[in-house]
Amino acid sequence: MPGATILFGGRHDYVHPSDACDAKSIIVYAVANDSAKEVGRIETNNNPSWVEVKGNVLVATGEIGSKGHAQVFDISKLRQAVAEGKELTPEVVAASVAKVHETPVGDGPCHAIISADEESNTEVVAVANYRTGQTSFFGIPPSTVSREVFGKGKIPSNPEFADRQEKPHAHHVCELAGPAKTVAEKRFLTSDLGCDQVDLIVNYEVVQSLKLPEGTGARRTLQLKRLPEVVYVLQELTHEIVVTRMKGDDWTADQTVSFVGGAKPLRWHHRGGSEFCFSPCEKYLLAATRTPNEIRVFSIAEDGALEPVSSASSRGATPRHLAFHGGRLFVSCHAIADKLYPDGGQELTNIIAVFDFNKGELTHAFDIPCTWAACAAFL
Repeated sequence: MPGATILFGGRHDYVHPSDACDAKSIIVYAVANDSAKEVGRIETNNNPSWVEVKGNVLVATGEIGSKGHAQVFDISKLRQAVAEGKELTPEVVAASVAKVHETPVGDGPCHAIISADEESNTEVVAVANYRTGQTSFFGIPPSTVSREVFGKGKIPSNPEFADRQEKPHAHHVCELAGPAKTVAEKRFLTSDLGCDQVDLIVNYEVVQSLKLPEGTGARRTLQLKRLPEVVYVLQELTHEIVVTRMKGDDWTADQTVSFVGGAKPLRWHHRGGSEFCFSPCEKYLLAATRTPNEIRVFSIAEDGALEPVSSASSRGATPRHLAFHGGRLFVSCHAIADKLYPDGGQELTNIIAVFDFNKGELTHAFDIPCTWAACAAFL
């Protein structure tokens, strides 16, 4: 497929035990126009539920069955093959991706980012670990940096969803914009779903925390680049987005918007907010909710306030990840098996749904079949 975009499909099978997991590889697709073709797979140790790409580095982490490890791959030869217009086949993909190392992190690594350390000209990976609750930092190569940062939050006294809030639960890490040149000096946010708070990390220590209402479940954060003081927090357990403002030591929440009129998940496996992202140019914020399975679109005012604009079906059950590429929105729909939906009534479709986006409106373009779709990353 000449001129195709290369998409990496991360997968997450948490219904089956690790030894029977079907999601032991990252699927590589060539996407062009309104179609996608699987051209190969990158074998991992198990369950690559998060895939992060930066330059020639691909990092994969897995929440289930990965034994608390992050895997680092060199994809420079794959990038070169694409640039030279080579036909991608399973054999070419396998020969073009090299596993560099596998690094122990905390238990349940569910999200990772790659940060550049300009002073040492190296890269550092930050990983959120939801079972052991810490944020892990390791360098590429690992010998350059190896640090663990634990939050100081407290779990709710009487949580409604006790299985999600029985202990600290680091679920997402976000790098804030700023002038710092080294990773140690940079600012990172970790969303602690278990303790209903977001922690600010500098020099590998928690230096400030934003405490949110008990039982809300802080899952994700996003910084508005054109107005850096504004940080959005996605609440998993209450279908809400909180608009917060960071001004020096003053960090406060000043707006809360609901996805679906304040409705709460029926049970733990019907959890609400799962992911959000900005549209190109940051004019809109798009959020995925799993009760119902929809994408909600909000316009962003000059001061960062949110206003609901439109919504669309996610096409598959349990939308888990949103990513814009080439002006299109890619929605990874991770259908949960019948054992988690005993009531039925869900169309359990494992797809990456692709939408065109124009002036706040989503229009379905096509679907990419992907078993246990968890996230999409691009070369």
